[in-house]
Amino acid sequence: MFATALLATNLLRPEPAPEILFLYSVAFASIPIALFPVRARILRAYVAQQQNPDIKMKPDRLAMVWIVGFLCTVLLVAVLALLTTRYDMHI
Repeated sequence: MFATALLATNLLRPEPAPEILFLYSVAFASIPIALFPVRARILRAYVAQQQNPDIKMKPDRLAMVWIVGFLCTVLLVAVLALLTTRYDMHI
């Protein structure tokens, strides 16, 4: 909650926000969004592991593919957004 309040405060300032703030905002927003659709599958696997600690559990492939794919897509879009913005070059 503190990080969200800090980012919101910095984004509302009248001066242009630095690029690192944009990247932090993307990171803070994308991780919960990536976990939200597969949270039940992850929780089910966690509970099964806690109930049977001796049994080796395999990671859920669908959840793993979704999280990695979503975060890679977000990273690509964030980098493309930064590359297409106009930089003020002070020489």
